[in-house]
Amino acid sequence: MLKPKIVILGSMLEWQRSEWQKAAKELGLEVALVSMLDVVWEINEETEQAFFYNSNGKKHYFKNYDILIRRSAKPYHNQAMELARYMQSLEKLVINSRLERWDKVAQALLFKKNNLPFPKSWQFFSQINLKKFLHKSSFPLIVKHIMGTKGNNIYKVHNQAEALSILKDENLGDYLWQEYLPANEDFRVIVVGDRCLGAMKRIVPTGDFRSNIEIGGTPKKVELTEEMQQLAQKSARAMGYEICGVDIIYSDNKPYILEVNRTPIFEAFTKTLKISVAEEILNYVIGKWIRKNNI
Repeated sequence: MLKPKIVILGSMLEWQRSEWQKAAKELGLEVALVSMLDVVWEINEETEQAFFYNSNGKKHYFKNYDILIRRSAKPYHNQAMELARYMQSLEKLVINSRLERWDKVAQALLFKKNNLPFPKSWQFFSQINLKKFLHKSSFPLIVKHIMGTKGNNIYKVHNQAEALSILKDENLGDYLWQEYLPANEDFRVIVVGDRCLGAMKRIVPTGDFRSNIEIGGTPKKVELTEEMQQLAQKSARAMGYEICGVDIIYSDNKPYILEVNRTPIFEAFTKTLKISVAEEILNYVIGKWIRKNNI
């Protein structure tokens, strides 16, 4: 059977590279792992084309690949989206196909639009309005950078003075304020296509309020309940993401969506659930490519 050539775009750690390579070998696929630092554009009056060099110095043109899978490309988000649009213009398959850059504020608006449960949220652009809010607010509050990942740039503030001191040198518009929902754990569900691969509990480390694995959260396999599955699937559809990680928290027995991550890190998920997320993703994109090309 004819198989597609796939390029995975984004920065990744060695474990991730190894996992993608292992999955590609298992499925007999040609997969190129490319960082934005490897990308070269050639643009002139006659043509526009993008290429990269492999480890042997051989030039490879993106136009010769059938599928582009976008992963995290910090700090080159916009440039990665331009490359994705270029591939779409060549009628290549791009995953995720939605190319808008969603931040946490945009997600909150989409949660509201799609009747998804989420923490009460606020955004401010001036100290005056922030102080008015803090004067009447209940504490603690959660403050998070609208583009933050891995638990970075997230704070729990207990009073007005603490809140103002944390962001005194920051751009207020870059942060989202949310009500604090007490919980000792949250749940990560990975969605591929419209299918949930399973659920992983992340237990908050002692002395912290964040559950991220990267800062010491403890992963544990749990049952994927019908409620979690429906919330994850509806969240993915609301964002327009074919592949994503959905974070769910329960507070007072009520579920809330914390975040939908377009490029979830899946090392802990893979090891905890004994599921090859990389292989699941590649199988999904192959199936979509086959249907797209009527093969």
